Amino acid sequence: MLTAYTNAEDTFELTEAVGHAMAQWRSASPTADSSADLAPSLLELLQLLGDPGSPEPSESEGELAQRYEQRLVRWLTPHLRLIQKQQARTAKLLAVEPPKLTLDQAPVAMALCDITGYVRWANRSMEALLLGMPAASLRQLVDLDTSRPACHALRIGDRTHELIALNVPALGPTNVALLAKPGSVKAVCPATARARLADQTVQIDGLRVGYNEYGPAEGQPVLFMHNWSGSRLQVPLDNDCLQTHGIRLIVPDQPGHGLSSPLPNPKGQDALTQWPRLVEQLADALGLTQFAIMGHCSGAIQALACAKALPRRITRVVLISPFAPIRNLADMASLQASGRLMHNQSGKLPDVKLPLMQLWLGQMRQQVGQCRDHFLVDLALRDHAITASAAQQAQHTRSFVEAIHQSDEAPLSGLRLIASDWSRLLDIRQPVTIWHGDEDRTVPPSHGQRLVHTLPNAKLRHVPGFGHDLYYQHWPEIIRALGDSLSPR
Repeated sequence: MLTAYTNAEDTFELTEAVGHAMAQWRSASPTADSSADLAPSLLELLQLLGDPGSPEPSESEGELAQRYEQRLVRWLTPHLRLIQKQQARTAKLLAVEPPKLTLDQAPVAMALCDITGYVRWANRSMEALLLGMPAASLRQLVDLDTSRPACHALRIGDRTHELIALNVPALGPTNVALLAKPGSVKAVCPATARARLADQTVQIDGLRVGYNEYGPAEGQPVLFMHNWSGSRLQVPLDNDCLQTHGIRLIVPDQPGHGLSSPLPNPKGQDALTQWPRLVEQLADALGLTQFAIMGHCSGAIQALACAKALPRRITRVVLISPFAPIRNLADMASLQASGRLMHNQSGKLPDVKLPLMQLWLGQMRQQVGQCRDHFLVDLALRDHAITASAAQQAQHTRSFVEAIHQSDEAPLSGLRLIASDWSRLLDIRQPVTIWHGDEDRTVPPSHGQRLVHTLPNAKLRHVPGFGHDLYYQHWPEIIRALGDSLSPR
């Protein structure tokens, strides 16, 4: 008997439906003999889940593979349906309610992907394996034209891990299940690849602020301000450098993003006064007397606002691919076409253009994978490091989903902030380091150059050949430089 990892009431009585759907799918699928070579692997997965899978004497290898596959799909269906149900209810991809779902305890690595290679959910064992899997290999494994069951041999270090992809008919034709033996995945996944404290929340003045913490608890505290389309997840997965250089990185969800409540009045300049007050009280709740602050893209504006409001508590500022105040069309000359349209529209909200922006955000929610790929096309070639591994791509996409899932107002507020006049923030006295790539087509390098000439105590780290998301590949260098600047002389 297979061990169940869901409550009995959550099985949805799918046995008959799954059997019927499996029969229909089989009639249009390759013959069972094409998957005969996978019979031993399928049997091993079944046995890990508690099913002996004893073969009948008269069964061929192809028949065995088909029977083992059917039993695996029957086991997976109610569990993955529960994930779909919870994600639909919360409107948060990859988010599930731990009390009702304990697949992390399963002795098999597993994930749910769509046919574009987007990882909708993975348990901890599979997350570790996906860290080492090229995104292109994952897309090929789950592609609509790939006959399944299909297998991919993933070589990590001196070990080969066998990933098996299965169709799950009850979940629809665009979803694919991945299974693998966990093997030595703990050796594959760096201990610091996950947040040390994940999905934390504090209540401040009746508002909820969500945050993640990365790096050592005793490290130098640094707050990271994500951009308008990000969340507490907007950091590179490889965070060994935080441990090495003693950085305690705290990444709060900005209002209306991820786990954080929206601001009561998020429009215009109000956000520049409300958010620093919340940051100050978050720092109090975390026991921080003084700390440094970082910001990426539009998050740089929030970082500067906090530095302006809290000059005695914020000791240093790091800006990555930052905006300067947008004065005229010339300041947007190097932007990609979609960026020029976005910033031009955001400066004139609300009016007749508001419905256009809402339609744009609605399309992003419905077609997350396509929107992600559209943005990637416009990035500098070296910025594609965010797709170098399936796990990093999944986290980057999840961060985007967390940014837009609550409502239109949070991302629209971020766009309004970019288009507003926030030049009053540029007289801060703290040391500022600016990192900007010369191939940034989202925020032109001229913005970084303007900032370094305007801020009283700033220096520019020019990064040739990189674009807007340069920090995914230069993260260790950025953290090392920050750690050195914070170390006692």
